[in-house]
Amino acid sequence: MPSEIETRNDSHTSSAVRVSRSQVKKVAVIGAGASGSISLDTLLKENHFSHVTVFERRDKPGGIWCLDEDVGSIPQNVKAGASHELLDPPVENPFKEGGTDYHGKIIASKVAQERFEKTPSYKGLTTNITEKLMTFSDEKSWNVNNDPNYQGQDFVDGLVVQQYIQKYISRNLKDERVSFKTGVVVEDIEKVYGKKDSIPYYFRLMLRRGYNETFDELWQEDFDAVIVATGHYHIPNIPLIKGLPDVEERLPGKVQHAKFYRSPDLYAGKNVLVVGSRASGTDLAKSIAKKANLVYQSIRTPRASFKPDSYGIVQKPIVKKYEVVSSTTFKAFFDDGTESDELDYVIYGTGYQFSFPFLDSLYKESGVQLIKDGTVITDLFQHTFAISQPLLAFVGMPIDGISFRVFEYQAILVSRYLAGKVEMPNRAAMNDWVFQRLQQKGITRAYHTIGITDAFEYIDTLVQLGHIKDPKLSNGRQFPDLDKALVNRFYEEKLKAFWDDGDIQASAKT
Repeated sequence: MPSEIETRNDSHTSSAVRVSRSQVKKVAVIGAGASGSISLDTLLKENHFSHVTVFERRDKPGGIWCLDEDVGSIPQNVKAGASHELLDPPVENPFKEGGTDYHGKIIASKVAQERFEKTPSYKGLTTNITEKLMTFSDEKSWNVNNDPNYQGQDFVDGLVVQQYIQKYISRNLKDERVSFKTGVVVEDIEKVYGKKDSIPYYFRLMLRRGYNETFDELWQEDFDAVIVATGHYHIPNIPLIKGLPDVEERLPGKVQHAKFYRSPDLYAGKNVLVVGSRASGTDLAKSIAKKANLVYQSIRTPRASFKPDSYGIVQKPIVKKYEVVSSTTFKAFFDDGTESDELDYVIYGTGYQFSFPFLDSLYKESGVQLIKDGTVITDLFQHTFAISQPLLAFVGMPIDGISFRVFEYQAILVSRYLAGKVEMPNRAAMNDWVFQRLQQKGITRAYHTIGITDAFEYIDTLVQLGHIKDPKLSNGRQFPDLDKALVNRFYEEKLKAFWDDGDIQASAKT
């Protein structure tokens, strides 16, 4: 028999994991980007949950597609080799000092540390996934203004995507079962035991929002389950390369990360090295090449199809070391024995680190590691279910691929699980899946990458896990059909055009 989540003893590994139908009624969704908006919509369509609260730390929905034109000064702690623990540590929970039952409010000084709230979006950023694949299955159009003459548009400006998400989430905000709280940061989550009928524990969230210019207001709210939909484009990753710390120390501001890029104007007439070959690195190299004197792009695996002459970009292999050569410039030395001309800037488009500081105390209590090297969330089954925390799920962690549509499949599966309609494998099997994935992909970005190679198999797996055996429980959002021929055709034609042609000047990591 499957083991329901009705015990504080987490030692059960041989029984399937399920939630009883009466267990989860109040759900918290953290984040109001694409994954948060589809999670809300799908939870409501179950007609099972009494209340869903969405917490968004910005003043509007849209996630990474929101545009912050002014990023201000780059945080001083963003350095080569800086870990997510150093960059994004948890905030102290003052309620724990007086016991978790305190339900009043606390007025406290604003948090001084960098929170990395601003997005990596910039003017001119566009999508790189065709409209019919990137949008959700019940809103397959970027027609955010309801234009009756709209003819469809494959690739759109990032602000259109933000408006699409805002429109999608807004259609549910008048539902009496929904609370949508913007400007609110989830700072801590803890388990509270033995306070509700037939449920041994629930989650207590410590929340923060601005009170005035000097102080913040803190309070707590309780939920039966939590969905983390915060995305993964917040904490910059700059690898530690020989000589790079010396450049950072002696030439402040010369080492940058793509998260803080907004315009090519800073690089006019300069020599620039862009490190990274994925979407952000390629976008930046193309954009900066319009105004820079010289642009190098360091690529781990050179692409034979890349046409540097189209942009004046010089393709190079990985950087072996850096050396400062003057009071304003430095050089890069590459793995093939060549070196750059004197450089004015290096920009790292090397991705981001996973960071969930609000889960720090929860995982310390359980003794389970959540994140390895900022790269892999090791406690997740199918990139979705927290193995050691059966009432905690993640939507939106897979990287690349047809992201919005993958998030939709995840949200449907999570909703069915929390409603007690389907069960997950036993914990031993889930941990074995993690082990096998680590054996195949290692502690690398590839672990959570669901590109064209993995997309069909991954989606089929989610559908199989979400199969409802009892036909009486078949209500709710259904898994959409995926046009695999369209996906294959897109990847063969449009994505090749992105790398080789000048038609798509900027594209987002989607």
